[in-house]
Amino acid sequence: MLEAGKIDLLIDEKNQDSLQYTSVPLGSEKILLMIPNNLNVPYEEGTTYRTILPEDLENQPFILLEEHQLLGRFARTMCGKAGFRPNIVIECNNVETACALSYAGLGISFIPELFIKSMNQKNSRSCGFYERKDAPITRNLSAIYRNGRYISSQLLECIELLKEAMEDMLKDI
Repeated sequence: MLEAGKIDLLIDEKNQDSLQYTSVPLGSEKILLMIPNNLNVPYEEGTTYRTILPEDLENQPFILLEEHQLLGRFARTMCGKAGFRPNIVIECNNVETACALSYAGLGISFIPELFIKSMNQKNSRSCGFYERKDAPITRNLSAIYRNGRYISSQLLECIELLKEAMEDMLKDI
């Protein structure tokens, strides 16, 4: 849609094609694991989130996004590096569905930190939010616009506001 001119701005990971696109860094967020309490996964208390080791998740049920989606790839890669294939019980195409299914106790989902904050879901009686103890997963978000097109001062102001908003959201987590 950005390439076709249907949208002026995209929030995503940095676009590697710097000739056609400008990527303005907004900040970094963690990718967390949302684990239903009924799964009894071993963990340690961390400073912000509980911490887990990926190998402790082998044979646990997973609710993953499709493989062509970033979170779906993160999940499969993390499990592969831990030496196992995830036991995928449900594959879905959006974070909202994965989150709802984890709340229902059906399996482990990968959830972006900003999603948790925006939904005011940091504390839950049915699930906990965990990060990898050995190597937390993060992603860097950018505001991306196409080069060679008119960029209004309002759009540039919007990018600055997005940077501030992301910073404010992440410091409260």
